[in-house]
Amino acid sequence: DVFDFIMRLDALDFVQAARKLAERVNLRFEVSGDHAARRSERERLLEINAMVARWYHEALREAAEAEGARAYLARRGINDATAERFQLGFSLDAWDALVNRLRRARVTPEEGVKAGLLSRRREGTGHFDWFRGRLMFPIWDVSGNVVGFGGRALKEEPAKYVNTAETPVFSKGDLLYALNLAARDISAQGE
Repeated sequence: DVFDFIMRLDALDFVQAARKLAERVNLRFEVSGDHAARRSERERLLEINAMVARWYHEALREAAEAEGARAYLARRGINDATAERFQLGFSLDAWDALVNRLRRARVTPEEGVKAGLLSRRREGTGHFDWFRGRLMFPIWDVSGNVVGFGGRALKEEPAKYVNTAETPVFSKGDLLYALNLAARDISAQGE
């Protein structure tokens, strides 16, 4: 049917396909009750992740502190065009750089925790950045929404790679990195 067609063509879930079709024919699209609340939370977390992906990408391009990350990419043969296509980024090596940036953007620390970007301090009050001093890889769902991040350490760390913890929008086992960039080609080639 038309919903299945749009879902396959644009790699959308049913609700996203229904919304797209409703907009196309100028119908109002509403979801109700619990689904609306979950949808609203999901949309907020996706908005926050998209904003943070832009910040990380900007930091990789412009921050003096990211010079080591840029040099690492160059050594690995990753040029600027590839870094741009995959929106690679850099998380500043500070405990509160993202905490402060989110606060200025009117994102609460609790929303930052729910998005998997911040953690609560064990002792006392407050929050800290989950990713610090890492080369950042945004992780997208098949529709191209940033749902989480992978961060690679650039110096000796106990964990070379750290991912976003499970969140309402991110489940590592359900995703294939950059599938959103390859989905149309995969569909066109049938494999």
